[in-house]
Amino acid sequence: MGHRLPRAAIVLVVAGASFIAATLPAAAIPAMPQTEPATIVTLLTGERVVLGGGAGGTPTVQIVRAATDGPGAVDKVVRLGGDTYVIPASAMAYFGKHLDASLFDVTALAAAGFGRRIPLVIAYEVGTKPALPGVTITSARNGVAHGYVTPTSAKDFGAALSAKAIADSGAGWPSSRTLFGSVTAIAPDMVVPTTVTPRFPMSTLIMDGISRTGGAMPFGFGYLVNMDDGRKFNGIVVMYHGQARASVPVGTYGVVLDDLVFSTDGSVTIREDVVTDFAVTGSQGHMTIDSRDATAVPSITTPMPSVPLSLDTEIDLNDQAHHFFSSWGWTIGLPGASIRFTPQPDPQVGSLRWSAHWITVDPSTPGGAYDFDATFAAPGIPADESRSLGPLSQAMTVDNTYDSDASFQIAGATRFVFLPKSFGASATFWPIPIPLHRVDYVYAPSGSMVEDLSLANYNAPWDPGFVDGPFELFSAGSSSAQTWFRDPYALDVPVPPADAPRFACLACASDTRLVYVNHLHDSDPQHSVEIFGGPGRTPIAHFRVYRDGQLLIDKPDRLGGEFKIPSGPATYRIVNDLSRRFTFSPFSTTVTTDVTFHSWQSVPAPANYFCYTRDPCSIMPVVSARLGLDTTTRGTLPVGRHVFDLGVGHVQGARPFPITSVVVSVRRAGTTTWKPLAMTSSGTNQYQAHFKALAWMQNRLFDIQVSVTDSKGNALVQTTDDAFVVSP
Repeated sequence: MGHRLPRAAIVLVVAGASFIAATLPAAAIPAMPQTEPATIVTLLTGERVVLGGGAGGTPTVQIVRAATDGPGAVDKVVRLGGDTYVIPASAMAYFGKHLDASLFDVTALAAAGFGRRIPLVIAYEVGTKPALPGVTITSARNGVAHGYVTPTSAKDFGAALSAKAIADSGAGWPSSRTLFGSVTAIAPDMVVPTTVTPRFPMSTLIMDGISRTGGAMPFGFGYLVNMDDGRKFNGIVVMYHGQARASVPVGTYGVVLDDLVFSTDGSVTIREDVVTDFAVTGSQGHMTIDSRDATAVPSITTPMPSVPLSLDTEIDLNDQAHHFFSSWGWTIGLPGASIRFTPQPDPQVGSLRWSAHWITVDPSTPGGAYDFDATFAAPGIPADESRSLGPLSQAMTVDNTYDSDASFQIAGATRFVFLPKSFGASATFWPIPIPLHRVDYVYAPSGSMVEDLSLANYNAPWDPGFVDGPFELFSAGSSSAQTWFRDPYALDVPVPPADAPRFACLACASDTRLVYVNHLHDSDPQHSVEIFGGPGRTPIAHFRVYRDGQLLIDKPDRLGGEFKIPSGPATYRIVNDLSRRFTFSPFSTTVTTDVTFHSWQSVPAPANYFCYTRDPCSIMPVVSARLGLDTTTRGTLPVGRHVFDLGVGHVQGARPFPITSVVVSVRRAGTTTWKPLAMTSSGTNQYQAHFKALAWMQNRLFDIQVSVTDSKGNALVQTTDDAFVVSP
């Protein structure tokens, strides 16, 4: 249960993680793609968070906010070694006292795998009846209660906590034994790993906080780290009434402390105070943290009219020994919040990097006809944080079209920017109305990697439909176009970027091991749709492998993986189906892929392919297909004649056996009879299927199926239920 420490200061020590794994070259160990449903972590305050991996296995954080304004719309993203915390500003004053730190440790919460209910343990005053906004109490006895929140009800708790934070800030953060009513502490109902702290000569470090007015800082929230070796000490500090204390090993320390003020109108003011190169010797004086030193204010000027939508900032503190890394970031919705920093040179011990990620949007139309996405970074913290973007010719231009499965829908869009030598990236989805056409102008430091992200339904109660774009190296002056959420969705082996220096072999086998991985994508095979399980235990996917007609592997909730197989050549059939029912989309509700290949027709993998099996590894002759429908941006086909484009072939690296049969068929949803469409060739391995939407088909859904066979009998059948609807 919550950390019951003195009100004067709360210091939470977080176990450090080795830095070594983060320094491996990106090409050394390609990460196996996700083959099981991922977990959306719902925080007690209502935010929804997804952890993932970026280029080279870099950890990533995607956030869907629970609030659009007030303290609940400003989130702190903290990476301490191997754990990531997402902490709303509204929770900081109660962090570690009333609200257990593990409530915001999304790494631990994701590992716990909570479903639709997030179980809680609640401490309350004996002799009272506990009650909390948005929390269902299931039992209460002798001062300990159990309860839960759901993804929907957690937003109610978050709103109540924001209101309390505003009131407490206005009152000077008065001391209180309880949080709400008689409740004194809340924690997740899960096992929290014990932190093991090495023994070193210790000294009491006293930190004095001075507010912007020159008096004692009423409240501060920060992070303290040993800059010689972060494994010796790193911890979150909560300061009240101008002072915090920590028992730390002797050494050189750095601290980042936020002085926060919540106004009655819901706005948030942040002063991020930084002290580095502070020596703890055993006889040191007090460390002074002065908010009046926070004079650097970020600002941006764009080449076309735009208004700020968000500002993400990050301070990275890394130790001298290169054993520990940490980041202290904010994701701030604008307008309604402001931040300023203490200018600071790069420290003598360890390193410090500041970065800012702006998104500004065209104000002339909902969602904007264009936006600017600009990231800046500097060693230390610059005194001048005003930035002016260069001409559009210096931007990486992305022309985005977002389809919708309704006449109007709220989706979300964001972008990861991986700075050179970065140890993670975070992004917050911002609501956009769809369908929408918008041009993004992206600015980033040379050497940065970027990845576009979207979600189809911002308000979906379970699976919002996350779609990840490909990783791309930032290139000033380049241009590209992407279409999001276009049907039909399909399951198949991922298509790697053509210019990648190395490839992960995802349809390969050795003599006794098979690796086969599918991914779900919309009409763009470079997109990857993240898969989430439902609120119950019913599987949403099924993966089966047959060898010479005999069932060999049968796995629920899987899109593939690595499996043991008998030695010797054989004919394999892989059947994988997936239900998208928890996205609540009317289109592409179920997708199925049925692949047959003969293992003796494989080809040895080239040296630039990474095999997850034991060497030697061979690429299987798996047939591939890419179907494009000429639907409207609302997933409809008007009455009249239509042409569907189809590209066929094999997975990358496989033997390109000639394609001998290509069939595209449709059927009315809910029926069993398929109707083959007329086909014409439009180039090498390129075809067109011809479909005439008749008047009687209006307002009816149709399934679509693609069947492809090569000259050696390797085959593919892809089926998408409810692929499109015919409209007037």
